[in-house]
Amino acid sequence: MRLMPVLAVAILACGIPAAAENETPRERLFRAERLVETPPKDYEAALTIYAAVADLPDQPPDVRADALVGAAKMHLHFDRTAQARKYLKRITADEALRQEARDWARSELARLEPAPVPAGNGPVATPADLEELLAREQAKRREEARDLLRRARIAFNARNYKAARNMALEALSKDFDNPDAKRLLDEIESNRPESGDLLQRLIHFLQTAQLEEYQHLKSRVEELRGRGKRASDKQEYAEADRLFREAIRMIDGSDFLTAGGALDIESLATVRTEIMAHLAVVHTQGRAKGLEFDPEPPLPDVRHAGGLQREFYGLLARTFTPREGGEEPLRFYDFAPRRRQGAVAKPLLNPSFAPGLQASLATGSLTRAGWAERWIRSNIGARWSDPAAMRTGAAARQRARILTRFGNLICAQHREIEHARIRKLQESFARQSPPLTIKVHLYAAGPGGAVRAAEALRIVSAPGEVGTSVVDRAHVIENAVRALDGLTNLKDLGGATLEMDGESAVTLALTRLTAEHPYFETTPAPAITIPDDLARYGLWLDLFGEDMPQGTGRRARSGALSVRARVIQPSDTQHSHVVPRRGRSDPSWTRLPLMTEQPREADVELPHFGTFAMFGLANPFPDTRAEHGELVVLIGLRPSDRPTPEAPRTPTSPRIVPAADKVREYALGPLATEVEDLVVGDPWPELHTVAEGVSAGARRRARDEHLSWLLGRMANIDNAGSAAVRPILVHDGVATANLAPEEHVQLQRAVMRLNNCKTHHYVVNVESAVMPRARWSEWRRLEGVRTNDRGSLRATGAPREMMASELTTLRETEHLFNMAFSPKLARSTQKVLRQSTRSRDITKDLRMRITDHGRQAYTAIAGKAEEGLVVEVRPSIEQVDAAMRDVSIRVRAARLRTIESRAYPGANQPAARYDVPLWHETTTGSFAEVSDVEILDDRTTVFLPLELPGKPDELIVVSVTVRRVQ
Repeated sequence: MRLMPVLAVAILACGIPAAAENETPRERLFRAERLVETPPKDYEAALTIYAAVADLPDQPPDVRADALVGAAKMHLHFDRTAQARKYLKRITADEALRQEARDWARSELARLEPAPVPAGNGPVATPADLEELLAREQAKRREEARDLLRRARIAFNARNYKAARNMALEALSKDFDNPDAKRLLDEIESNRPESGDLLQRLIHFLQTAQLEEYQHLKSRVEELRGRGKRASDKQEYAEADRLFREAIRMIDGSDFLTAGGALDIESLATVRTEIMAHLAVVHTQGRAKGLEFDPEPPLPDVRHAGGLQREFYGLLARTFTPREGGEEPLRFYDFAPRRRQGAVAKPLLNPSFAPGLQASLATGSLTRAGWAERWIRSNIGARWSDPAAMRTGAAARQRARILTRFGNLICAQHREIEHARIRKLQESFARQSPPLTIKVHLYAAGPGGAVRAAEALRIVSAPGEVGTSVVDRAHVIENAVRALDGLTNLKDLGGATLEMDGESAVTLALTRLTAEHPYFETTPAPAITIPDDLARYGLWLDLFGEDMPQGTGRRARSGALSVRARVIQPSDTQHSHVVPRRGRSDPSWTRLPLMTEQPREADVELPHFGTFAMFGLANPFPDTRAEHGELVVLIGLRPSDRPTPEAPRTPTSPRIVPAADKVREYALGPLATEVEDLVVGDPWPELHTVAEGVSAGARRRARDEHLSWLLGRMANIDNAGSAAVRPILVHDGVATANLAPEEHVQLQRAVMRLNNCKTHHYVVNVESAVMPRARWSEWRRLEGVRTNDRGSLRATGAPREMMASELTTLRETEHLFNMAFSPKLARSTQKVLRQSTRSRDITKDLRMRITDHGRQAYTAIAGKAEEGLVVEVRPSIEQVDAAMRDVSIRVRAARLRTIESRAYPGANQPAARYDVPLWHETTTGSFAEVSDVEILDDRTTVFLPLELPGKPDELIVVSVTVRRVQ
């Protein structure tokens, strides 16, 4: 704990104030000063604060003086002479104020008021006299400005940037056109430490002190363990018990069990386990000799532990959060995974590459936190500050938004809505990395080969993706490999399967010996010498892969994938160079290989039902390089408990020559014109309510998107990707298809089958109730109840009746999520909506205006915050040979925790507040959501479990039954 006073001194020395919840008048004056000094400057808000403090009764003279002087200066800034004169007279009349403030007020009054006209027959002031008086006053102000600049330069040289900046600003207020003041301000802005740099220094200071304390603790524990073992060998069991307990006490009493991955905590936990084993042996042998021992010390509960690090980060968060309303706070996020119990140390490799390519594995350098940092910078928040940018010119006036990483810890400063997205990203990972399977497949591409591969997979870079690194959402890697099989100018070099159990980052190397490269078979004298670091050439793939059970979007499960590819090969232009041999007195020479390196990297969220494709890498292998000069790398990722997806799409044969395709249109009938989807816009409930509805255009687009996907699936035609590349598009009741002749036959059959279902109607029944999680577990074990991998239950017959009856009983209790919806009639392929929500009025925004008296006034804009349950159900068309149909279901629930009243930044009027709705957090952020697709008949009910926001021991259970109207 000796670190905290040092930290306080460091922060005070840097001049950064800590935020407080209830501001004192002095703190309010300091905030007003920052509003004037810190870009973008807000003089009106500062004036409001100064005037309010000046009118407070019973304030100390120094507070009263600062408030009156500040209000007068603000009015002078806006050329409001009458208002400024009022405050200046209050200063001169208050004898308790400091003399410096009163003298300044008298000089300002003299400048503002005209020279007095002498009474009687005395001399009358002429215009020349007035000009002379004004010249003397200006000379005096310029002299004061020069003195301030001299003192500011001294403070700047002493690195007291805050004092230097304040004096330079005051000098500029006295002499507005002073070039020396402007130059000094630019120098101060360029050299003043960035808040992100200062934060990095402070955390580095913590880590250095923490590492020192950690090493001291570990050496002390090792000493006690050694003494305890020696005492045990001498059969001094009481002494050994005392020493072992002292070592365990030191470990349990430290802060390092909650250090969040900043240090190698696993080794310390391993030491504790070993000491506990020694202690158990001592107790067994000691009790055999009649000794008595206290019970073994339990493992401490680290969930509620505080520790120095948590206090330190809390202090940093308060210190670096802006005081103007706290609209962009600083937060810390721990992305450290925990090793699974019994996990192997390295992944298992099953390679099947072409002959001559040696595959090997090494520990990878990529991490979960590194992936998250790059993902946040690219996908979350409008803009983050560049830590490497120099603070000059316009860059110095930009708002500093901190995003930096310290090991597994990410520190971010942004708006609350962006922090919610970062928390959602953090929670999408499992705390312990589950077993994972990564498949890598490699191709060598000749002229046009990479283009043919992209056409066969029908992939195109999405917004935000680089064209050389693309996520193909339409194919699992097995299907992608089959789609590329046999393509012209594409040579299959093989692949590998990595079974990763306990590790999430590896380096896969496909290499050959440099000495065996054809370039070096015959070299002139001196002979080629190859150092160890250049002994091999080829392709290195640094891979980080980890399952994300929750995912960051709608998809149920996805994976975080980082790829850093490096191709290292002998130079095409110069294969070697000759250098003097070091460490020798004779003038001997050696020939070294000259290598080139091509890097490529990407960070993506990869759906399990998808493949990552990397293009544009050079082929370093001489066996295939002459005719196939590029590499194409495919990577697939999925958890080991899901070896194949449930519904893999079968890719069609690639159309290498698209000229044979024909364009035809198909009228789809009533299902594409009369049916309108009922949808809930995303994101509900944070940004809009269900009552606001969704536009007719959005509903039509949802219907067209589904029909386009459905026709492609029924016709066995890959119809994935953006609208620009999809071969089948549906719009205004017409399907437009650009297909080969045989594919048109398949699509025509699908359209006929769709039209055969145009008269089908379904009754959709939806019920919901809150249930204890333990009871749901008992339902899962009922005989005749089937569970899918998404956690839903399917029941028919007696189990279905029993479960439905129990759900009805639970629904009789009053609860937000206990409800029985009235049956809903749906057309075939139509999405219907069942919702039960309640709204509460909030103030969602403010309008600001300036009154006739120059004060800020605010007008509230009324809004609503919504909570409740929303269920979307879409029955698809009937199966050909059975009265069954696919039914897709999506359920979302949200529950309000509170509505928090916040002050508008920079306002001091009690009415200037707005309300922010806060929902109970779940694993998906502000709401709980579950999606499922089941094949149901009229007698089958599907039961979906949903997290109850704010109640970890209970679930929302939603039952869905779809019956066809005959």
